[in-house]
Amino acid sequence: MLDQTDIDHLAAKHAVSAAAIRNLAEAIERGGGSLAQFNHPDLGGTGQWMRGGMLMIGDMFNDRLKARVAALCIDVADAVGKMPPQEATARSSGSDWWPPEFGTPSTVGSQNAMRYAFFPGEQTACHRRQWPDQHV
Repeated sequence: MLDQTDIDHLAAKHAVSAAAIRNLAEAIERGGGSLAQFNHPDLGGTGQWMRGGMLMIGDMFNDRLKARVAALCIDVADAVGKMPPQEATARSSGSDWWPPEFGTPSTVGSQNAMRYAFFPGEQTACHRRQWPDQHV
């Protein structure tokens, strides 16, 4: 996770709350630094971002907010990418739901009660259905 100094700097730079930065940083970390699914009012509600230019936000007709969120996603991803790799690995180790022999995925995410992870070295995908009453 980003330290408080980084969070405060990014929040001031992009005129969003520290909570929005934390929400986005966690989503980008889960996405391996190159994609995120997030949900925060400061970011236009529910949204998806992928490095390379793809961004969708719930407030889809607010072009100014969309441009600000796009710039914020890049800055947060860059800041998350500067963290030491062992720190990132230690953070995620407790929440890995895929078989350990698969190793570290290049991307993870969830949509419509389905979690997914992709392991390019093995050319393997893993998914798990989440039902509303389960806490996976």
